[in-house]
Amino acid sequence: MNKKAYEEALKTDSALELVRIMYKNGYNLPEINQWPKELRERYENLTAHLSNDFNIVKEFF
Repeated sequence: MNKKAYEEALKTDSALELVRIMYKNGYNLPEINQWPKELRERYENLTAHLSNDFNIVKEFF
């Protein structure tokens, strides 16, 4: 992964954009354990709030 793409991935505030950058550089989401550590942690931070959203689903039914 080139330095420019790496820095761009660290700066993004979108998990989708991060995955897009990683995919363009040969990385896939199912193989997240192969991502560089900083980018793996960045993705986990960007998506951490999503696990809490599933608790509200039952309120809609």
